[in-house]
Amino acid sequence: MATTYKVLGQVAPAANVAGGTQLYAVPSTAGSAAVVSTIVVCNRGTTAATYRIAIREDNAALDNKQYLAYDTTIPAN
Repeated sequence: MATTYKVLGQVAPAANVAGGTQLYAVPSTAGSAAVVSTIVVCNRGTTAATYRIAIREDNAALDNKQYLAYDTTIPAN
């Protein structure tokens, strides 16, 4: 199977989005998979902020075990 590299998603959500923002969903086609090699988080604001990153399997309910980053602080600018 050929490997295709591409941007899976980009988003600039409003602050404090309840429930989070889904950035990418692997297609439900049989044999579909995705490998995320790089995640970039940018804070364009003038004060420090926090962010969360989670990976959920097939729309599973969000659970602590799915977080890669939880309330991780990112400096301003």
